[in-house]
Parts: sequence; structure tokens; C-alpha cells
Amino acid sequence: MAKAKRVIPFYKDPSVFSVNVLKPNAAGFPYDEAGRKKIVSLNGLWKFKFLESVLNIPEGYYLPENTNDDFGTIEVPSEWQIKGYGVPEYTNVRYPYALESKRKSKIPYIHEEIAPCGLYVTEFDYAPSDDNVLLDFGGINQAGEVYLNGFFVGYSEDTFDSVTYDITKYLKPGKNKLAVTVYQFTTSSYLEDQDMWRLAGIFRDVNLVYVSKLSFADVHNRTDLRDDFSTGVLNSKITLRAMGADSPAAKLIIRFKAPNGDLIGETKADIPPMKDGSERAVEYAKTVKEVLAWSGEFPNLYTLDLILSVGAKVLDRRILKVGFRNVRIVPYNDETGRGPFILLNGRPYMIKGVNRHEFHPDYGHAVPLSLTEKDIVLCKQNNINSIRTSHYPNSRGFYDLCDRYGILVMCENNLETHGLAKHIPSSDPMWIAPCVYRITNMVQSYKNHPSIVFWSLGNESGTGRAFDVMRQTVLGIDNSRPIHYEPDTRLKASDLYSEMYTLQTKMKKIGKNKQVIHCRALWNNMMGSVMKPSYYKDRPFILCEYAHCMGNSLGNFGDYMDDFKRYDRLHGGYIWDFADQSIKRVRDGVTEWTYGGDWGDKPNDGNFAFNGIVRADRSPNPALFEVKKVYQPVDFFLDGKTLTVINNFMFSDLSAYKLLVTLTEDGVETSASYVQLPEIKAGQMAKVNLKIRFEDEKKTCCVNLTLKTAARTSWCPENFPVASEQFVVTTSSFKKPESSVLPVVNESGDFVSVSADDAVYRINKKTGGLTATKNGEEVISGEVRPQFWRAATDNDRTPQVPEFLAYLKGTYLFRSAEKRLKARKVKVEQKGNTVVVKVKWSMPCVENLVTTYTFDGDGRAYLKMTFRNPLFRMPRFGFTMSLAEGYENMVLLGRGPHENYCDRQRAADFGLYVGNEKLFRHDYLYPQENGNHTFVKRLSLDGDDKHAVNFNAVTGSFETSVYPYTVQEIEGAKHLHALKPLKNLTVNIDGKQRGVGGDVPALAMTKKQYKIKRGAHNFEVMFTMDD
Repeated sequence: MAKAKRVIPFYKDPSVFSVNVLKPNAAGFPYDEAGRKKIVSLNGLWKFKFLESVLNIPEGYYLPENTNDDFGTIEVPSEWQIKGYGVPEYTNVRYPYALESKRKSKIPYIHEEIAPCGLYVTEFDYAPSDDNVLLDFGGINQAGEVYLNGFFVGYSEDTFDSVTYDITKYLKPGKNKLAVTVYQFTTSSYLEDQDMWRLAGIFRDVNLVYVSKLSFADVHNRTDLRDDFSTGVLNSKITLRAMGADSPAAKLIIRFKAPNGDLIGETKADIPPMKDGSERAVEYAKTVKEVLAWSGEFPNLYTLDLILSVGAKVLDRRILKVGFRNVRIVPYNDETGRGPFILLNGRPYMIKGVNRHEFHPDYGHAVPLSLTEKDIVLCKQNNINSIRTSHYPNSRGFYDLCDRYGILVMCENNLETHGLAKHIPSSDPMWIAPCVYRITNMVQSYKNHPSIVFWSLGNESGTGRAFDVMRQTVLGIDNSRPIHYEPDTRLKASDLYSEMYTLQTKMKKIGKNKQVIHCRALWNNMMGSVMKPSYYKDRPFILCEYAHCMGNSLGNFGDYMDDFKRYDRLHGGYIWDFADQSIKRVRDGVTEWTYGGDWGDKPNDGNFAFNGIVRADRSPNPALFEVKKVYQPVDFFLDGKTLTVINNFMFSDLSAYKLLVTLTEDGVETSASYVQLPEIKAGQMAKVNLKIRFEDEKKTCCVNLTLKTAARTSWCPENFPVASEQFVVTTSSFKKPESSVLPVVNESGDFVSVSADDAVYRINKKTGGLTATKNGEEVISGEVRPQFWRAATDNDRTPQVPEFLAYLKGTYLFRSAEKRLKARKVKVEQKGNTVVVKVKWSMPCVENLVTTYTFDGDGRAYLKMTFRNPLFRMPRFGFTMSLAEGYENMVLLGRGPHENYCDRQRAADFGLYVGNEKLFRHDYLYPQENGNHTFVKRLSLDGDDKHAVNFNAVTGSFETSVYPYTVQEIEGAKHLHALKPLKNLTVNIDGKQRGVGGDVPALAMTKKQYKIKRGAHNFEVMFTMDD
């Protein structure tokens, strides 16, 4: 009964990664005759003991006589760091210290003294049964050594794949003691160097599964579409197995049901007697005319109901969903000049995707299925049609949900060796074997899911024979889907030409099949390899990761989609990534969104885990709005009053949608009506004549289109917007009001005061700053001054680059320069009925800087800036100031309501937006520049018993941001909870801000057209204060 002493523990032996694990299958859980799953959940509270070192495992803790009185408790499923045991650790590339990674000759080597483990114990009742009993673990992070009633059951090292053991012979009537030693680090941990939190525990469901002695060992459903995709063909290989006893003759009933539940086929087969340990395959074929094919838009699911019986007794039953669909790659056609294509059911498939870690701030990797469903619905509502399971298989329920909702999946193997990719797995047989084990587990388990359209061999794990072997392994199981692997330099293992973080400016070269450098990565010292046109002529190109959305990012995202639509071979990609990876911690009632290092974890990669289009709690980052807009399935173009509507759906016509047309003048709606759309089939376009008439074309007049659902769907309510467009038809221009009154000027000491209509402006001759009062009440309390620096975004500060190098390359050039901003000369003069105060400034990196303040007799002030920019690095130019306490409400006539920048503004419509200032800014989990708005014509702020302040664009438009912090305070705070709002609002009025960029991880790579150009610049706004 006791565990035999092993010379080398399993966790230290690279040749051992699986012991007694049953072959994975896609038959699903068994059902009884009434359609109830024959499983017993072991989820719940288990006894638990955390050990900081595997060297401290007590002998025989798993034996029945050991009562484990010194154990605490833990919830299963969960990860122990989330429950307060041990330390969460976040790294991107570097391996944890418990895994030797520096001395290559010692790899693999576990530093046992710092390798934690957890001891799990639970009891369950067992009543004798004719069935075999299997023990199924949905996921153990990272390895589990299993004991039942003191007997060793089995062992497996593969965090994100399920494992099943036959425990029948170890069971006893009554109470049974189950014990699991969970190792956080094993030799197989070298294969799990994903960019994620390093956690541990039994984190997915644990079930007892009751299976008859004669049962379904596997079901493999292969579907295809024929006859112009109108006929569905199902070929099922149903494998039966006798396990634990010889089996008498049996009968197999196969029922096939339509998506509406109607029975459309029934077949019976006689099964001859079978010997214990033998298997028998039964082939089933079904042809469905006028088939309802499966796609992301129409996720039609048929049902395959398999019943195995002896006489009147049902032994086993399996109920599986079947989707008819076809995925294939079509090479480039020399005659037509079209292609290559990825085709789904015969139509080009544009990946509008996102990478998604199965992770949640409250649960770690133990994400409840209800929250996973909410993620999928959120994707559907934001026009995301595809998910890459970065970088491991997700839980079983995820794939069921994707089948049901219509999300297309790249199912990725649990393999990433980023920090040692030159060496592991390469062509080393020691590493090839566990890689094959993992890919086999994944493909065998999920091969029946129609939502899976690609198998991925792994992520950022170098090159070598391992990938050729894995490819052949996949093809030996399932050859119906393309295979993906990004670093494949000669496209031998991958059917797709895939790359990550390809610059948007490179899209044209790839689209035209030119020679490029492929796969510049940290693991290959950014060298990459030559990708000749002949290598990828017939391979569609995808971006397995792009638009790295770290913090305030996702600049020029729409430019990528423009290129995807322009070139056949560009088939879209998967944004990095879906949600900020943060673990929520609450201390003294304060919520902290933690990142690497916050738990004392070393090594760590700080906030590099915050890359989401949504925050950790799934509230939207502003990038999400841009994603929905750019990914929308319908395009609109307006020429005069003729609207062109292009239907980019793959299969849907627009009959299920209705088009709302509204007209606005300076943001005020003047008309709204629904327009009858003609029949527009998928992939087609049509023209519609609109009735457009504006009352005052001197205003900024806009035509606004919103395409809405006409009825409720599984993922959205009726009238849900799926696409939109705004056309700015006319733009207002500013005409300065005339004033017949001359303001009063008073120069005294270091100040110049200008008074008019109860407004008093004071210019400090030493600082050059401007303040203002109205009726003796302070309005502008913090001086109006020029501003050229912004609180660094993640992309600005380049967190992957050592800080001293960031300084050397000029990252903080303008921050340093602005500290040396000085007023050199203040000149006061009268021009007509105005007083003009000119301030000449000196500042490094800026030439000929002059601010001109012009005051008229009605209390208006005109703020103008002129300068010359000799560099391309300037983050912004404009004025900053702080208002007196009490201001909190905003009226914005500009792009909004959410934050937008010059390279991320497609989703931000020009309009009149009213609300509290909180609605117009965005608090990133790692504080940084935020809340900007472009194309602003007017900004007003007020508060209770406060004089409203107004800014009006004089020269075209301006940009603005308002928040209760200073730039310095934003930069000083390293966490959102550390950023304490002030009572004074900071108001930034900019002529322009640089774009945010985001092509490459944590590097702005801002495109030239979104930078502040070299040369002369000027802009002007009018400032007023109301009574």
C-alpha cells in the first residue's frame, strides 16, 4: 500500500510526465437513459497543506490511517496563491528561480528547496456498482501525483489538459480517501513559460465518472460540406471498449437530430461479444441535404445521440453536438491573381480576433464557466469573431460555449519556452516526447468541436524537429483543420504564414508577396530569417498577435484593417490581448489591482501583464470601442446624398438589421429616422438615397448611421448596435466677436492685471503664467502655462527597455526640457479695443516659443501659442492650468464620449456630450496619460455656485483632457489606488497630441502621420467665464 521509494522523484525526471493516464477521447461524459450525466462532483472544500519546499512532504500523509489533523482547508477548484497560500508570481519571459535557467548544462533542474507543493486530501462515499469508476481532473497546475486509499493511482505533468485515471480497483465500499500531491514546478514546467501569472493548484473540476464495462472509448466526428456547401456529410468513428470484464452481445442505437430537435435519422447496429481489454470501431455516415451549416454567424448544431444497451438495459449513452463546416486553404491563383485564401464554408474568413488568457482577477485560472460565458458574449457584442486560446487549451466548457455562440477558435497547445526557446524543445528527444503528449491530449480531446478552425502547436518556442513531429501527430488524429505555428521560418510545420507584432507599415509588402524578414523575436536576438516570396506565395498571412494593447495603446488599429481588406492574402489577426491580467487584492477596504512585484515576487515583469482591451474586471478600456468599430461587419460610404452600404458578413444578409439615420448640427440632433435597406446579401453592396437637409450649414453638421439588430439574439437584445459611421458634412468656423470696450490694464511689480466685465486676468511677469477671477471669485487657480510633456504611456516609457537606456534614447527628453521652461520677456501693448500680452519663452527642444494673451473689453481672453518644433519626439503642445475647487461638470463639443487620440479615434463620434468629468477620462490600472479628446470645438466646465468656464476653438479645433490630477501625480503613482483625486481639476488645451502607437509590445512605434511634425505650429482658443 505504501508508496515505493523512487530513485528519482517524478517531478525531477524528464522522462516521466505521465503515469497510468487513460488515453484522452472526445466521447464526452456518459449519460444514463434519462439523459443525466453519470458523474459525481468532488468539487468543494478539501483538506490542504501548503509546503514551501517539496523536500518537506511528510511521509505517508496519503495513507488512510493518517487523519491529517494539521491540514487546513482549501476550495477545489482554485489556485492556492489566490486563497492566500504562497506567492503569486508574474513573469513574461524569465523563468521562476525554482527552475534553473542560467546554467544550460544543468537544465532541466529543479531547485527543490524553493519549489513549493500542496497536499490535497478529501473523502467520498462509494456504493458498489457494476460500472467502472474513473477519476477525472479538468486541470492541475502544474502536476498531480494521485493516491486513493493509500495506493498510487497515477501522475501527470500538463497543467491545462484534463487527465483521467481508472480507480475501480482501488475503491472500497463506504469512505474512500483521495490524496493529491500537487507540484508547482517539475521538469515539464520548462514547457510552460507563458506570459502569465505563475500559480498552482487543482484549478478545474474534479469528477468521478461512472462508465459501464462496455462503453464508448472515443467518438470522432468528421464533417464536410459538398454540392456547393448545401449538403452536409458526417462520418463518425465510434470506438467501443470492453474494460474490466468480457462483454456480451450488445446493440448500438444512433440517433441524429436537427438543430430544432427533430429526429432526422436513426440507425441500429449489433455489437458482437467482446473480450476484456479489446476495442471495436463502428463507422457511421450521414448525409444531410439542405444542411444548416455551422458558422460564426449561424452556429447551427445538430445532435448525435449514441445509446449502447444489452437487452433492455442501457449501458452507456453519449450526447454530442455536431456542426457541419469546412475549413480549407486555397493557394494563390496565377490566372486570376487572387488569393491565397482561408475559406470557411467556401467564403474568405477574416479573423477579427483576440488572444485570451483563461484568467480572472478573483479566481486566477480557475475561471467559473458563467464568467467565461460573459467573456464570450462580450466578444460577440464587440464584433470579435475569433479567439486564440493563448497559450494553452481552455476548459471543456469554453469550447462548448464557442460552439453555441459562434466564436471561431485557434486551439493552442500548452507549449511555450520563450526564455529558453533556442534550446527547448528544439530537436531534443527528451523534450519532443512531452510535447507530443500535450498536443495529443489537446487534439484527441477537442477534435469534435466545430468552433475550432486551427490547431496551434504552441507559442514562441523556437524551431526544430519537435514541431515536425507534432505536426505529423496532429495529422494522424485530425487532418481537417489547418495547423499553425508562428516561428516556423520555412513553413514546414505551419499551413499558415503567421507572425506577431508585424509593423502596420509592413502589411503592404506582405500583401504583395514581397521578400520580408520573418519572426524577429527576443529568443533569436531580433535577427529573424528571410522569408522569400516563394516560401509563402500560397500561404495566407495572419497576425497571431498584433496591436499590443498595453495601457493607453491600440494606435493605428484601423490602418491594419484597411490593409487586411485591401490584400487577399492578409486574413486578419488576434489582438494582444483580451483582459488585463491582474490579481485583485483588497486591503483596509481599498481595492488594489496588482501586477508583478506587488506580492514580493522575484523575478517579475511588473505591469507587462496589463494588455487588455478590457480591464481585469471586464469593464472596457477605451480601446474596446475602437475594436468594435474597426471589426464591424458593415461599411458605409457617403457621396452627397447617396449612401453605399457594403455587407462584409460572410453568410448573413442585412434583413435582420435596421439602419437608423440621424442628423446633428453642432452635436444637437435635428432629425432621426429608420431607412429601409434593400436586399444586400453577404459580400454584396447596395446604394441608398438619403434625405439630408441641415438647417444651419455654418455649424458642424453630421450624418450619423447606426445599424441595429431587429430582434433579440442569444448574445444581444433587440436594437443592439453592431455597426456605425459618422460623416462630417460641414465644419463650423470661428468668427471672433467684436468688442467696443477697452479693458483696463494695470502693471504693478511682477504682475500685469487686465480687467473687463467683472473678469480679472493676472499675468505673472516672472513665471509667464496666467490666472483668472470672476466677480472676485477665483476661477483659474493654477497658472496657465505651455505644456509639451504628457504623463508617459506604457508605450512611451518602453518598460521592456532598461531605464538608463530609455533616458539615453530620449524617452523623457521633453519632460526634462519642460522643467527648464522659463519666461524670458513679457510685453504689453494695446491693439484697437484689445490688450495684448506677449510672453516669450525659452525651453530646450522648442524654438521661438511665444504665448499671446489677447483680452477684449467684454471679458474674453484669447490664448495663442506659436513655436517651431525641430524634433519628431514631441508628445504634445498646448496649455495646461488648474481650476479652483468645485468644478466637476463638463460639456464637450468634440469627439467622444470616450477617450480618443489622433491614431485611435474611428469609434469616437463628434457630438455634444454632457456629464461629470469622470465620464470623459479613463483610469488605467497603471496610471498614465488618459482622457484626451480630439476635434474639439468647445469645452465648458462648471460646478455648484461656480462661474462656468468656456474654451472655444479659434483655429479649426483643439484637443483636450480634464482630470483631478496633475501630470506629475499621474506619473508618480504606480497603481490606480495610489492615484488620489485632487479637489482641483487640471485642464489641458492642446493644439495636438502625438498618437499612442502600439504595433510592438510596449514600444510606441507611432506612425509618421500621427506624430507632431517638425516645423512651425500655432493654435488659438477663446476663453470666457460666465456669470
